[in-house]
Amino acid sequence: MTLLVATPKGDRLDWMVEKLTELGVSRFVPLITQRSVVDPRESKLEKLRQTVISACKQSHRDWLMEIEEPLRLTEWLNRKDHPNQWFGSLQAPLVAQRALNDSQPIVSANSHMPVEYSSLAILIGPEGGWTSEEESQLMTSGARPVRLGQFVLRTETAAMALTTLALNEFSL
Repeated sequence: MTLLVATPKGDRLDWMVEKLTELGVSRFVPLITQRSVVDPRESKLEKLRQTVISACKQSHRDWLMEIEEPLRLTEWLNRKDHPNQWFGSLQAPLVAQRALNDSQPIVSANSHMPVEYSSLAILIGPEGGWTSEEESQLMTSGARPVRLGQFVLRTETAAMALTTLALNEFSL
């Protein structure tokens, strides 16, 4: 599972990377969006890699979550090899409403087959949210919008919630 997240401010990034590591995320990509406020420098990425090592020890995980260089949303969407994608969206129907009306697993926007966990990418926008242009680009790329509740979540909270939803969806 890959998480692409518009980097939150301050210590929230360290906390988020620690928890994503403990949950079993394979790869973390700092995402640069139109409303991003933080673009982590190499020294910050190196500190995050140390956080990953500590979190792996804590959770008895025997492989390191990869921390990649920051990437613009358009660069990610232009890749031909991107996997099935979910993105946090305030425009989508609530997951709870979907669950009440549909006992089927969440499916990719490109097919009617369940998403394979090993190829899932989750994209989380910045504190100010996606722009309408970015949401349109995500939808055009086949990303599936997922809304977790009636409240607006902080970036790091949305990352934890969607990761947990994916883990539950795939019964891992």
